[in-house]
Amino acid sequence: MGGTGRGEKNRFGTSLAVTESKEVYGWGNSMYGALGVNASIVSTPVRVATGISTAVQVAGGSKSGSDDYHVNSIGNTGYTYILKEDGTVSSLGYNVHGELGNGAKASTTAVQEVSNLTEIMQVAGSKNGNFGAAVKEDGTVWTWGNNTNGQLGNNSTENSSSPVQVKSADGNTFLTNIIEISAGSGHNMALRNDGTVWTWGSNTYGQLGNGSSVNSMLPVQVKSADGNSFLADIVQISAGYVHSMALKKDGTVLAWGRNDGGQLGNNNTSNKSLPVQVKGGASGSEYLTDVVQVTAGNWHSMALKANGTVYAWGWGQYGQLGNGYTTNRDDTDYYSGEKIYSAPVQVLNLSLIHISEP
Repeated sequence: MGGTGRGEKNRFGTSLAVTESKEVYGWGNSMYGALGVNASIVSTPVRVATGISTAVQVAGGSKSGSDDYHVNSIGNTGYTYILKEDGTVSSLGYNVHGELGNGAKASTTAVQEVSNLTEIMQVAGSKNGNFGAAVKEDGTVWTWGNNTNGQLGNNSTENSSSPVQVKSADGNTFLTNIIEISAGSGHNMALRNDGTVWTWGSNTYGQLGNGSSVNSMLPVQVKSADGNSFLADIVQISAGYVHSMALKKDGTVLAWGRNDGGQLGNNNTSNKSLPVQVKGGASGSEYLTDVVQVTAGNWHSMALKANGTVYAWGWGQYGQLGNGYTTNRDDTDYYSGEKIYSAPVQVLNLSLIHISEP
């Protein structure tokens, strides 16, 4: 989690893990208390939320604020969500916009409880957008925190320090039958049990996938590639910083939104407000196929194939594509031509892998 900046002071991220004993450990940046301590660097794993031994999922969220040219407002990992066996969610860390969902706006290293949330089956933290989201076992979606772009999906742009329920597309009822959520920097994605995808929030770069660039405070349905119908047969979703990804039942991958880093994988760098199919690139086929899992990062994307190999595409200056390329301060292309790969490259020396949300 977290931003990647040009200055070392901004290269902060946090890693989080749930052990077999259902405890949470983390390392990396904890400047705002995401690991339960106030420290800019935690170089070895520490136990997070020492009183919790029933964790089933952990998710980090990052706060905006960086001077990085490429990531604009991307900042540092700020807060942590812990989903427990009883279906409730704990939180700690940065809370200026209500990110902890505890009805307050005071940051803290002490474990809090997200208010009035029960029967949760998944929780998500935003990628540098200061908000959280959760889906309940009944298929409803709840959000809290920053709402500048309508990313809470409640037909408002007012921040909320307690969870609010995401409304339906017409605003008259509520979004239902959701089985997966994913949070970007200013937008959210939701996968319905019928294989359709719904999005809301910021849409400056077309990341909502509805053929426009207008923000939406209510869910909109992601359209098909030609814009004449709607995306269908989706089995998994992933929201990046300002782009979105979807995996189809047939193992092909679609992406839309911002693309100046090549993160859509369609062999160009033009933004797209409708889904485009990810090309095959180094996989040897016209389009990427046999994919079983996708994940969208800030400026790059990744896909796991059924044979256990991993492919990545997008901005690769810091080696995040895993294809053996990095730059350093002495390279002539350190800031220009920064090794953008707009079609998939194979991650080296990996097989039989499972990839996780960044």
